[in-house]
Amino acid sequence: MFGTYQKYEPEVEKVEFGVLNDPGSNNPFFLHLHEFLRIFRDLRRSKTLKDVFFQLFGQPGWSSDGSTKTAKELQQEFLLKTHHDG
Repeated sequence: MFGTYQKYEPEVEKVEFGVLNDPGSNNPFFLHLHEFLRIFRDLRRSKTLKDVFFQLFGQPGWSSDGSTKTAKELQQEFLLKTHHDG
């Protein structure tokens, strides 16, 4: 929000939570709404009511075509990487 985004550096500090990607803007309105914009974009690509339902109520990161990873998958990868590196 205040231009303080910093790329993840595992040797500096252990991260417990946070955004995965730089939103690409310091505009406070965009920072507040950008995730909703991504949700609406995903909903527009949904082909069935089932896809719409899972986009809204499924795990974060769910996709009908499997092109994105869920939050649990990303967390597991992160833990494996940090365990392997540390």
